[in-house]
Amino acid sequence: MSLYTRKDTLPIPPKDAERYTTVCQYCSAGCGYNVYVWPVGKDGTARNNGFGIDLSTPSPMLSGHSYTETMHNVITRKNGKKYNLAIIPAKESRIN
Repeated sequence: MSLYTRKDTLPIPPKDAERYTTVCQYCSAGCGYNVYVWPVGKDGTARNNGFGIDLSTPSPMLSGHSYTETMHNVITRKNGKKYNLAIIPAKESRIN
């Protein structure tokens, strides 16, 4: 039994999504993460997205890219509008 309901699909960031880089602060390693922010309802597609990879075909095992329910949330900014937020491990990070 899981603590949350599994989803069949997740919103995909469009190419013009805001992108930030950050690091995890839970330990001293400092693993890198990419943060994507985009308005709710303005999603990318499997082939044209902010990740820059083709999501329409299965990735090879251990390819280093995953996007799950725990990496996505919806936030409300100061302007009162809702935005998708995705925090993804950065493949380009030397620590990861």
